[in-house]
Amino acid sequence: MGQPDMEWIFRQIAEDNHTTVEEVRREMQAAIDEAQLVADSTAKCLWDSIPRNGEKISPEDFIVFMADFLDGGENL
Repeated sequence: MGQPDMEWIFRQIAEDNHTTVEEVRREMQAAIDEAQLVADSTAKCLWDSIPRNGEKISPEDFIVFMADFLDGGENL
């Protein structure tokens, strides 16, 4: 599976929710950051397995990981 068009994805989400791309990114980052605070060891292992382009998992990192996971995990 090729890389998804991130700008298109964020524009679609923003349009569907009557908001801005910036707000979508901000909300997604807040949700990712909060979800990683879960103490469950299985969840921690999953979060740790997500490849990232920086110290934190970005919305783009999460989308690429989940798209691949839902596509059968061929690139995981």
